[in-house]
Amino acid sequence: MCPFSGISTLIPGPMRPATGVKVPSLLSLAIVLSVLSTASGFAECGDYYYLSPGVTASINSPDYPSMYPTYSKCIWLLEAPSENHRVQMTITYTGERYNGSCSDYVEVRDGGQYAPLLATYCDSATDAVVVSGYMYMWIMFRSDGITGSGSLMTATFTTYYNATPSDNTTKPFD
Repeated sequence: MCPFSGISTLIPGPMRPATGVKVPSLLSLAIVLSVLSTASGFAECGDYYYLSPGVTASINSPDYPSMYPTYSKCIWLLEAPSENHRVQMTITYTGERYNGSCSDYVEVRDGGQYAPLLATYCDSATDAVVVSGYMYMWIMFRSDGITGSGSLMTATFTTYYNATPSDNTTKPFD
């Protein structure tokens, strides 16, 4: 088991001026990242993406297309331009089970870490599409300490305009 499974990971907020956006102080963020990056058994990865209209972003499991490190925990936060935009993800995932249980997985949430769950991928999925109900999408790739054939993940993201604002107001920093 990863020794940091209980840590709440901080992801920086939008790197653009905005009213009401909560952003961790640079000092607290630097301390957390320093502790996590030097901790035994922790593979640092993940990022924040602001998705401008018409722009496509992509993410991969660590060391893709090679095997990822054990005890990987990667968190990505994606933000669409406004409350009227949604994040659309297309994911290809080659999952791995050990003794019948899910040992590595991808979790997708509609907002932040505690937002409603949109999807969990443990087994293989090819070109699966997931759409957020609000302007944020949170993705976590997690691997355990077992070395096996390995899971590979690649995902692409885009945004689209939805004329009706969502009732879901789950924000990643609330």
